[in-house]
Amino acid sequence: MKLILSLLTFMLALPYAFSQATAPDLEVVLADKALQGKCTIVGLDRRADGNMNIIRPSFHDGVFKLDDPLGEGIKKYFVCIDQDYWEVYLKEGETLTFTVTPQAAGKPKVSYKGTLAAGCVMNDSIRSYYSYPKYFSLTGDRSVALQDNEQKCKNLDKYYALLQKMAKKVKPQEFKEQLEFSSCCEYLRYKVALLSARLRNEGKDVTQDKEFQDLLSWIDINDSRYESYSLISAYIKGKCKTSMDDDVIQFSYEFLDATSKYLTDPQVKRDLESQIAVLVFQSATLEEKEDFLKHFEQTGDQQLVQSLRIQLESAKNTEAGMDAPDNEFEDKDGNIHKYSDYKGKYLYVDFWATWCAPCKAEIPHLAKLVEKYKDSDKIAFISISMDANRSAWEKMIAKDNPSWPQYIFNETQSARASKDWGISGIPRFIMISPNGKIYSSDALRPSDPNLIKIIDSL
Repeated sequence: MKLILSLLTFMLALPYAFSQATAPDLEVVLADKALQGKCTIVGLDRRADGNMNIIRPSFHDGVFKLDDPLGEGIKKYFVCIDQDYWEVYLKEGETLTFTVTPQAAGKPKVSYKGTLAAGCVMNDSIRSYYSYPKYFSLTGDRSVALQDNEQKCKNLDKYYALLQKMAKKVKPQEFKEQLEFSSCCEYLRYKVALLSARLRNEGKDVTQDKEFQDLLSWIDINDSRYESYSLISAYIKGKCKTSMDDDVIQFSYEFLDATSKYLTDPQVKRDLESQIAVLVFQSATLEEKEDFLKHFEQTGDQQLVQSLRIQLESAKNTEAGMDAPDNEFEDKDGNIHKYSDYKGKYLYVDFWATWCAPCKAEIPHLAKLVEKYKDSDKIAFISISMDANRSAWEKMIAKDNPSWPQYIFNETQSARASKDWGISGIPRFIMISPNGKIYSSDALRPSDPNLIKIIDSL
């Protein structure tokens, strides 16, 4: 009898267990066949083989069902349709139905159904309410932040209140907390920037403005999560009387003093010190760099101090008119070359790597320069890769087949060149004069139109 009851219990439970095991994580409902062909789903976690988790959905009767191993927690996926995309959040054992309705014009309309639906709707609202072009210029025009500034701040207050109400419907709790934190940080990021711009434009001291300082108090400056929204650095800037735009050096001193006064997390402190050091070493004169380093040595991270000393020494050794370090580098066949191989011409050198997106963005501009001056016997262009993965470099130049010489540093050569020229980041460009002297140890990028004017003048 006990055996029969056990079997009955197992059989009754079977349909439920089977439905749970086979329930899809994501169900995309899209009737439009043209859009179906333009649909792609991308997961942030890479597959076991290291490749991107890209899914090309196959629709049946307008529906695609995704069953992907999600593991623990909430996972984010992107549903991309043509030029549009949406962030969808999935959890093991929970099905999210994502329905897409094409519109006559503009972005398709979407709706969500499932336990995580309210969270997905709230996330869409966060992306909409805190859209950068609503508040600032995409072209870097700082005056845009001052246009309708007070109304923009009021809108942010309104949006934040709406999102707080939306959060009450979000499940599960971990998803709710994640979205509430995101909403709060986005609100702070935009409002701090707008309010700071207005106060500084009016010539007011932000460190004495109560509304602004109360807003900064929301930020836990020793919780590194806030810096993913640039809020810890915004907090420290808000403790500086001097604006970065008015006086970089004075601002840098105040910034360092504020990091020492307010920050207790050593990694957060070091990260911000590194940010301000990079700013100074990119824009300051040699004398200003020396003064900054003397100030920085008192309270800064000593490992970073040592790195800056090396960079300062490199800057001293690579001033215009000094003998250029004659570094060695290799071609694809392993033959050794030097800058002095090009003596008698101006030499424009591109330091780059295959993994560096800004480096690769400069390549088309460099190709145009090479084409423009291809018949000139007065200037030469070379690119030197700083890739540790030589095969990645070889594959890329074999595929792209650039028309100018391509070289690579080995590990020892790369370390030597980085020290000689003070290279702390790429892309980096240098120019060497025909006589082997340094023309510029930090030349303009190929994308800068002023570079052509300089070359033509030479």
